[in-house]
Amino acid sequence: IGALGRTAYTGWDYFMDTALILIELVIAYVVITAVGRAAMVRFPSLRETWERVVVAVPGVGGVSRAFALTRFGRAFSAMYSAGVPLSSALASAASASGSAIIGAAVGRAVSRVERGESLSVALAETGAFNSLFLDMLRTGEQTGDLDNMVRRAADHLESEAEAKAYQYSHIFSTVVYLIVAVLVGF
Repeated sequence: IGALGRTAYTGWDYFMDTALILIELVIAYVVITAVGRAAMVRFPSLRETWERVVVAVPGVGGVSRAFALTRFGRAFSAMYSAGVPLSSALASAASASGSAIIGAAVGRAVSRVERGESLSVALAETGAFNSLFLDMLRTGEQTGDLDNMVRRAADHLESEAEAKAYQYSHIFSTVVYLIVAVLVGF
């Protein structure tokens, strides 16, 4: 019994305190995530803002954007080659991309395409598509092989994104290992 009349703090007590803190952190994470997701569903502009923040993060943003463009390209290629009208194929592919930025950009570009403007020019002016994708799209428009060129662009973007994701995962694991080593060293 200690000076204040309490029993000594045991290893079990430390374990229980740690477990309670971890449980509180997990509950806080779940609540914050649920509220954040609900807000992003309810307010699309908030989702687009959050996505712009994620895209601005070095490494993660480029990979995230490349995968979104890959999904857009594959969906557009499949819909266009199946004979779906261009504006419908664009709208469906934009929602298939899972990206609010691409969705908003395609929404702005569809009206311009319906007025007769070139698809590659309309998408280029949105700023949401990278130059490789736009060059392949332009080539597809000129050759009449739009669906094939967009599919090839998606294939290339996917292979690049997978390679970058693999590199970043190794870098991240090494950094975590070094941080743990420093903490253990102290």
